[in-house]
Amino acid sequence: MLMCNFWTGITVLWALAAALVPAMQKGNETARNLHIALNALNVLLFVWQIPTGIDIVFKVFEFTKWP
Repeated sequence: MLMCNFWTGITVLWALAAALVPAMQKGNETARNLHIALNALNVLLFVWQIPTGIDIVFKVFEFTKWP
């Protein structure tokens, strides 16, 4: 359940960042800064998942029969 909420959160952050584009196109500096902050948070959330992902990949490699 936690992972489902995690990916939902990332999707919401993407949607919020995308929703700021029209305001940025009109020159709104606050929207630009918020857009950058939301995308930076998204990158941090992805980076946070790297150790778990690497563990999973290594476990798959461990149990894979290679030709």
